[in-house]
Amino acid sequence: MSTDTETQAAAHVMLLGTYHFQDAGLDWYKPQHDMNILSNQRQQEIHEVVSLLTAFEPTKIAVERRTDRQDELNHEYLAYLQGDFTIPGNEVYQLGFRLAKHLGHQYIYSIDAWGRYYTPSIDLEPLGRGRTTKELNQLLEEQFSFDATGDIRQYAKQYNQEQLITNWEKN
Repeated sequence: MSTDTETQAAAHVMLLGTYHFQDAGLDWYKPQHDMNILSNQRQQEIHEVVSLLTAFEPTKIAVERRTDRQDELNHEYLAYLQGDFTIPGNEVYQLGFRLAKHLGHQYIYSIDAWGRYYTPSIDLEPLGRGRTTKELNQLLEEQFSFDATGDIRQYAKQYNQEQLITNWEKN
């Protein structure tokens, strides 16, 4: 006799990773060239990507947004569906909102969790808005004695993962 779990088809999951289209200064990797994601050329490329992703037929779209901001995401997406919200250049909107709308989804899921390698816990998102990486690092050093590189190296050493850092830095 089969159970429900035996008769259910296995889930197919696609994870799409991108760089931040509008960098808030929080990433270690920094693009070497400015890119206007809202240019006609880039918008055409985004349209092509959304069309290709549609073929996968996702039943749920999840985006990099902290879960405590789900209500805000819902409000923005509903406004977008109603034509009352112009999407900015961020990849959440350019890819996530467009794909979900194209597929007729009524909901988008937020699934972000900020990493933490230091104490006390600090919400970096509001601190990073409007600041360059250099400015954010300076603020963190002044106010919180934060050393991202040192803290991550210490974490890697503690868990015998120093080779991962070395390999990552080569790329």
